[in-house]
Amino acid sequence: MRYSQERKQAVRAKLAPPHKRTVRDLAARESISEATLYNWRRQARLDGALFPDAGADPEGWSAREKFTAVIETARLRVSSNVPSTVAGVGCTLLADHRLANGL
Repeated sequence: MRYSQERKQAVRAKLAPPHKRTVRDLAARESISEATLYNWRRQARLDGALFPDAGADPEGWSAREKFTAVIETARLRVSSNVPSTVAGVGCTLLADHRLANGL
């Protein structure tokens, strides 16, 4: 089944804070397979989005994800002297890092 980009974005948003639904719960609520949701989340991460995994951490972010975001943001600020929010450059660097490190 094909889903519109708007539908994908709306559903993916429910995986992130403040909703932080699990893939299993969201699949049942939205009548979308778990495999499809995992694929959407994986693709969003490759595109630079940070999505927490369901974990023990109260914020839902693993230590590895937090560390990755901090390192990439710091590297961007040092190397380009530009705030990480400008023109999505931070997202691009983060996506490159994730690809290079198999994240």
